[in-house]
Amino acid sequence: MRPSCVRCGKPYGRRRTTTESVKWLDGESKPEYQGNGIVLKERYHTKTGTRALLERFHLKVPDDYVDNEHIAYREIWDGESWSGGYEPFCTLRCALEYARKAYARNQQTRTKMVK
Repeated sequence: MRPSCVRCGKPYGRRRTTTESVKWLDGESKPEYQGNGIVLKERYHTKTGTRALLERFHLKVPDDYVDNEHIAYREIWDGESWSGGYEPFCTLRCALEYARKAYARNQQTRTKMVK
């Protein structure tokens, strides 16, 4: 379940994903995903995508890459992990507002105790 901000109640965060590379040779079919995660996105590179082209797009090139291989990159999410935000707040603005209100409340009680 996506986390909610304790101040404003707005959902926040991004799915925490892992990237899996899949290789197969010309003439073979692409291997299907066998895990229990959720495949969010797949990107493909064919035999025309040489090592230099893959590196230009900042994609990890397997060490045993052969020019007649096809490569697919899968973004996999486990269905429950989220990251980002200023946990348990959605933004730094919400965190600061919460802290300022708590500080102001604390100052009010201190002045009442002194009088």
